[in-house]
Amino acid sequence: MIMNEGKAPMDDESEEEEVLGEIELKVEPRIDKLEELGVTVDELSDAIEAALDKEERMLDNIENPDDICPIEEVPVELNGKIYKLEEVAEIEVSGDLDVLF
Repeated sequence: MIMNEGKAPMDDESEEEEVLGEIELKVEPRIDKLEELGVTVDELSDAIEAALDKEERMLDNIENPDDICPIEEVPVELNGKIYKLEEVAEIEVSGDLDVLF
């Protein structure tokens, strides 16, 4: 799943966006944890999608980059409880990581 594609902002004179790089986020469910929680892979997938959508909306309003939540700590709600993403899935980030900094 491609989580983010870095792009330079468009200026007034150009209608094209400059692609800076691509970041890939690989998320593998921790099956043992899902079984312990009684959660299916589909339920986890839906919860992660909702959590990432919420984080993306929050990023639009963030002023201090230090306030950005690390991907591993993104809160995921399962069965009415909140877990860090890293508690319920293994996470691997690859690609052009320079666009993050």
